[in-house]
Formats: sequence, C-alpha cells, structure tokens
Amino acid sequence: MEEKEAHYHRGVTLYGQEDINGALAEYERALEMDPHYVDALLGAAVACDRTGRLDHAVAFTLRAVRIDPENLLAHTSLSLFFQKLGMTRSAEETQSVARILAWKEEARVKRESPPQDTSGESPFNIL
Repeated sequence: MEEKEAHYHRGVTLYGQEDINGALAEYERALEMDPHYVDALLGAAVACDRTGRLDHAVAFTLRAVRIDPENLLAHTSLSLFFQKLGMTRSAEETQSVARILAWKEEARVKRESPPQDTSGESPFNIL
C-alpha cells in the first residue's frame, strides 16, 4: 500500500474511534504526499465538519470538486456544508448537480447491466 493510502486508512480508523483531530492529521499527511487525493480531501472535510470548522470543510470539498467534477459524494457533501452555513441557494444548486450525477450513474449502471430474461413466466404470476 502506498504511504499516502496508509495515512488515509489510519485517518479512517481514527475517525471511527472518535479521534477526529488525529484523523484530520492523517488525512493532511496523505494530502502532503498527494494534494489531489480526493478521498483524503473528503475525509478531511468531514473531520472539519465534525469539529465545527465548516469553512475548512467547504475548502477541502471545493478542492475535491475541482479535481473530480463528477464525484457525487463531493457535491453532496458540499451541498450539506452550504446548508449548514445557511447558504441555501448554493446548497440547492450544488444538490442539483449531485442529483444529475446520480441520474447519470444510474443510467450508466442500467446500460452496463445484462438484460433481464423475460422469456419465462414469473413465478409470482398466479392469476
């Protein structure tokens, strides 16, 4: 495992143990190694949110969105942070982007799924 990933996973573990500041430190170490590591950016954002530093949470999440504009979690998180800051219009706009990304993902999954066999009768068709 790359060292940046080791720091990220330690951050996840520490977060799960309620050591939010320790988790944030690990996410930041991962980001020192790779400033474009989206998972670490989002982990840092959630840790900042938990410690009441919403401005930092927004900053980390905006970086993630710039790096990966199709990241559904980043847009959803950003919308939540905007809502917590009372920025209703920004929250709604960001949530709209997240909704479109979710629809795109749903359509992609449907396209890539094998077709359902409809040749036989349904076992639930009792009439």
